[in-house]
Amino acid sequence: MSHTHSHHAAPALPQSFFARPAEVVAPELIGCLLVKRQEGGELLWGVIVETEAYSQEEPACHGYRRRSPRNETLFGERGRFYVYVSYGIHHCVNVVA
Repeated sequence: MSHTHSHHAAPALPQSFFARPAEVVAPELIGCLLVKRQEGGELLWGVIVETEAYSQEEPACHGYRRRSPRNETLFGERGRFYVYVSYGIHHCVNVVA
């Protein structure tokens, strides 16, 4: 992931970027590129255009009710992605902060 509006390579955000409260990290992710290298080497990328921030004390957080194998990533290392399908059609990415 890089924080740039151009298509030029930029360094990935350091883990320290995510070592802050979610409500600080979330708005700063707007405009960042989310980049994944496919098995064939090609890049799949998109621009982050919307963010939300939740603490684990909020019912909207996927880690609110309990820790499970499905949401284990939310309790781990900062900067990790938790990806899920919403309404059966949208892939949503949560970033641990």
